[in-house]
Amino acid sequence: MINLLIITHEAVGEAYRSLTHHFFPMGMPENIRILGVEPDEDQTDIINNAIAALQEFPENHGVLIMTDIFGATPCNAARRLVRAGKSAILTGLNAVSYTHLRAHET
Repeated sequence: MINLLIITHEAVGEAYRSLTHHFFPMGMPENIRILGVEPDEDQTDIINNAIAALQEFPENHGVLIMTDIFGATPCNAARRLVRAGKSAILTGLNAVSYTHLRAHET
């Protein structure tokens, strides 16, 4: 199953954490990590936190990195994590795309 790393602005990340809890009241699935970026966070710290989150994933069947706004700080950090054949990025994250991905996961 593909892993999902969501990197967003702080409040947006918390909203997706709540949405995930709504879908999975027993706990966060092992293939999802959500990072909410604080306004004063350094780009290097964001990337290091994201790398740490990537290393927590179980078997690596690829990673889809999802961000909220193209060109914003979370997206710029995420773009530095993309590796051909191992990860991809999707910007413009919204509840519909997130629930669609969750519903079609196998």
